[in-house]
Amino acid sequence: MTTVNPRRRTVQAADAPAPAEAPNPVDEDGLQHFKVAEAAAKLGMSKRWLAGQAADRAVPCTYISGQLRFTADHIRAISKAGEVMPPQYRRAG
Repeated sequence: MTTVNPRRRTVQAADAPAPAEAPNPVDEDGLQHFKVAEAAAKLGMSKRWLAGQAADRAVPCTYISGQLRFTADHIRAISKAGEVMPPQYRRAG
């Protein structure tokens, strides 16, 4: 004889709640903050190098509640700072 536990119910696909989505880091102004690992991956750098440069205030960054973050503008500025342009590609003036 098999007993059925009235408290236990199998969840059907239709009954299952939708998976909770991670909060979107983009606010209404389109501002997005990247963690060190995300910014380092975009730059092709190590997390350690990027965090060290930020701690030395050698690259633009922001701290939100003590957490190091980078915006897209910060990442672009870091990339631009290392840019080398040959003379034939430089703008006049």
